[in-house]
Amino acid sequence: MKLTKNKILNTIVIAILWAQTTTFKAQSNDNDHPNVIFISIDDLNDWAGKLNIHSQAITPNMDYLFNQGVLFTNAHCSQAVCTASRNSLLSGIHPTTSGWYSSTSAMRKTYDQVMGDHKMLPQYFKDNGYKTLAVGKVFHGGVSDYKNKTQDFWDITAPNYKVPKDLKDRGDGYGGTKFYPFPQKGSQIINHYGKEYSNGHSLCYGALEREDMPGGKMFDELITEWAVDQLQKEHQKPFFMAVALFVLTSPIQLQNIFLIYTI
Repeated sequence: MKLTKNKILNTIVIAILWAQTTTFKAQSNDNDHPNVIFISIDDLNDWAGKLNIHSQAITPNMDYLFNQGVLFTNAHCSQAVCTASRNSLLSGIHPTTSGWYSSTSAMRKTYDQVMGDHKMLPQYFKDNGYKTLAVGKVFHGGVSDYKNKTQDFWDITAPNYKVPKDLKDRGDGYGGTKFYPFPQKGSQIINHYGKEYSNGHSLCYGALEREDMPGGKMFDELITEWAVDQLQKEHQKPFFMAVALFVLTSPIQLQNIFLIYTI
């Protein structure tokens, strides 16, 4: 069975995709160095059907993936802040030890001191013979929070998400263009309360049409498409690929067809 891009792009079936990686050319024949795919979904929390917590969460493909391995039902992030929890997970160092809580600029200044002989997860794989690939919000700032270290982490990274000015003008993007686009009438919060709420406070809901999206695609669609392309390629080395999705983070921006969707 071979999954096509259209099937991936028409519905978000990211979990089932990696449950069936043996159907792709990217299969590893090295039993000691299997291919590794790291999936992260921003703000997913416990919204998965298998956890039997939220009846609204219908996730048969993710449930199928859970059934193939181990599902941790009492797992917790090391810090309830995006920047801190991501860097903690990827470094293996708890924020109480690193002092890394919120500022990526502070993290960059103390990186060498905090990390010492430790390595970020992708660098560890890369230094041990793996080809490393990344797409989406792996670190807080994207594929890396440390520009001078990015090449140490990744062999290949996906192109950035480009948003044209006419879409940017609809809202402030909640601190970054990765959270664009906005509905045609812009941010409801800004429209209602005024421009003083334009700096990172435009948590507007949006049911979007294709014309509301750069090139007619949401960022997660491009992330998934890129990951599928990489899986279908021949790889001479085992790979570690990080695929980080945005779809569940605030502000909620979805194409109309995804208001009822299956993952």
